Formats: sequence, C-alpha cells, structure tokens
Amino acid sequence: MLKPVPLIALAGAGACLAVAVVPSAFGTDAPADAAAKAGTCTIRSADKHSEAPLSCLGVTASLDHLPAVGEQATLTVDVKAQADVKNAGLSVQLPPALRIADKDDGLTAPKKDDFGQRTSQKLALTPGTRTVEIKVKAVAAGPAQIQADISDIDHPDPRRAGHDSVELTVGTSKGSTDKGVSVSKGRATKVQRPGPGTRAPRKVTP
Repeated sequence: MLKPVPLIALAGAGACLAVAVVPSAFGTDAPADAAAKAGTCTIRSADKHSEAPLSCLGVTASLDHLPAVGEQATLTVDVKAQADVKNAGLSVQLPPALRIADKDDGLTAPKKDDFGQRTSQKLALTPGTRTVEIKVKAVAAGPAQIQADISDIDHPDPRRAGHDSVELTVGTSKGSTDKGVSVSKGRATKVQRPGPGTRAPRKVTP
C-alpha cells in the first residue's frame, strides 16, 4: 500500500523545480542583439571627423579605381553588423557626374532625383559583413561625392546606423581623376588675411 506524501514535501519539490527551470528559461529567451542593448557595440563612423556615437551598424564605400569621363569603376559597399537587424535599409546615392551601369540583383532600380541617382536594398543582417557591388560610369567632369547609408528601419537610432562617402574630382582623360573634391585642378592662390584682433599692415608711401 502506498503511503501518502506530505504536502510539505511536495511544496519543497516544487520550489526546487522552480529554481532549476527559471535560469533555463532566461537563457532561451535572451535576445540575439544582447550586445546592442548592453551598449557594447564598437563600430566607429567611417568619417574620422564625425561625432556620431559608437554603433551596431557600419558601412564603408570604396572605388577600385578613379574613373575619368567615359570609364567605369566598381563601387564596393561593405555593411558591418554587430547585432541581428531583421530590417536594415541600405541606401547609395550617386552624384550627377556618375551613373549606375550595373548592380547586384538585390538593389532597386536606380531612381533619379535632384542629387543624381539613388538605389537601395533591404537586408536581414546577422553579426558579420555583407558586401554589395555596383558598377558606376563617369559621365561628366567635376567634383563628385558618393554617399552610402545603413540604418535599422524598425529602430531609428544613431547607434544603429552608419554613413560613409567617397569624394573625387572626375577628369576628362584617363588618369586625370583625383581623390577629394576640388572646384579647380589648378592650385588656388592662398590669400593671406589679417587674423582676429590684428591690424592690416600700413601702406608706406615712398
């Protein structure tokens, strides 16, 4: 014949069971982007002069070479993530001096706007790096700036976004395109002006 188990013993067993189960439940439900919520993401802005905070998302853009008018180059955009982002938005803006000649299938068809051409793509990101490539063609000479942006569409936050740009001055002949933006390729004459609180030199009559 089975002996009845005291209620106190059952209560003790239930308490032990609860202690054993609770830690396991927390381990199962922990978010994949725990690093982001803990503020431990460490991606710095590609712009050295930017004051943007450390982010869980970053982007870098680069050209394999500097194209002159009529030439093509490959624009490589690397997207880096330190957290899971289910709905990230990548945007690439080209200036009027450049046109999209070819692109990865995931990118939208180029759209013209007041600043040139724009293409975009939605990405589901996991920690790591995703690369997108775009073939660009130089169609006009002059200063040009390519801009690339990545952001978490569902959670807009500077700590879940990244920006980079490529500046160049497109030339008319092979090898004449330079890094950086300049209005004229000729060296500008530096004008010396009196500093704050100083007087301009007096003219002396001979």
